[in-house]
Parts: sequence; C-alpha cells; structure tokens
Amino acid sequence: MADTSDHLPRASGLRQFQKFGDAGPTYEILSVDEERGVARVYVFESGEEFDYRLTQALTDPPA
Repeated sequence: MADTSDHLPRASGLRQFQKFGDAGPTYEILSVDEERGVARVYVFESGEEFDYRLTQALTDPPA
C-alpha cells in the first residue's frame, strides 16, 4: 500500500484508513477532489474502488 497521507487535506479530519460507520469495512482514501466534494476510496473487503462523498467520509471513524 502506498502512503497517500500527503493527498489528504491537512485540516480536514480525514485519515488514510477509515471504516464505514462503527462496524463497517475498512477503506483507504486514495485521493481527494475537494472541488467535486469526493474522495476516491478502496474497500479492502470487496476490492471495490469508487468516489465517496467527503461529507460522509468526514463522519466515518478511523480504522
């Protein structure tokens, strides 16, 4: 896994590895597009990669 922490906005509260809610699977934030309001994420459990709303990611706990 590459270190993508330099792609995260410094004061955003986002972490490189987070979970969907309290009991959800872990995902990695690959990149952030603040203009579109999304983060590109990779879900370890399923192998999926998709855009995820920043507003939701900001409420997710660290993994």
